[in-house]
Amino acid sequence: MKDAHRTARKAIQDDPMTSDLAKKEHLAALDKDTRAKLDGIKAEQDTFVKNLRDQVEKEFRGHRPTDANSIMLRRDASDRARKIIEQQEAVDMLNDAIANDDAEMAHAIGIRASNTGMSGVVETWRAAFPETAERLRRWPTSRRTPAAAHTTCPTR
Repeated sequence: MKDAHRTARKAIQDDPMTSDLAKKEHLAALDKDTRAKLDGIKAEQDTFVKNLRDQVEKEFRGHRPTDANSIMLRRDASDRARKIIEQQEAVDMLNDAIANDDAEMAHAIGIRASNTGMSGVVETWRAAFPETAERLRRWPTSRRTPAAAHTTCPTR
């Protein structure tokens, strides 16, 4: 793109048959055309990145039931995990969730711990749910924001 622009620009500037005013207009049109092409490329890249992130997020989340009870369980787990502040509290709640086969709660705590830097909790969660933890590791870090910390991942 750069080389094509430079070549066209040089051709316009070196044309002895074109007046300075016409050259100025041609250069402005070339700049406008090049900007439009660059904007198109940027839009394509943005779309590609968004689709890639969406695909990875969908893979990460996996199939999740959409019945009202399942949604309420995930929402409740997310709400409870959001209230965790202390690492020891997170460890205790995670161990309880694992012992009670409460995957939704365990995942909510694991993600919360991952997003807030509770490394000891994350290690316990990774040991209990290695597949889900691996999917989280591959998830783009731009998606792992404080807002994303309140989400849960799929059941085992």
